[in-house]
Amino acid sequence: MKYFKDLSDKVFIYEEDGSQDHLIQQDMEEITKSEADDICNSNLFEYEDTLEDKINKAKIYLYNTDFYYIRRIEIGEDIPIEVVSKRIEAREFIRANQGVQA
Repeated sequence: MKYFKDLSDKVFIYEEDGSQDHLIQQDMEEITKSEADDICNSNLFEYEDTLEDKINKAKIYLYNTDFYYIRRIEIGEDIPIEVVSKRIEAREFIRANQGVQA
């Protein structure tokens, strides 16, 4: 598999055989599987962030890992437990804090 990230660090996975190369945009950077995993395993929250910042980071994390997560399921690759856990944490955080006044 080929791994790429766009300017916002959204991770994409494409077939090695080149059959999906037409989907690769010029501003994407090729990365290793390890780098893709690191991006998807990065820390969601920083303590100095406001509640709104944390909610937005959680939403961005889910957005940035959607393709990565779904694609790995499609091709039968294991999804690192850290990614699964952080996606669950992000969804639960958003649900618990959406509409809460900061």
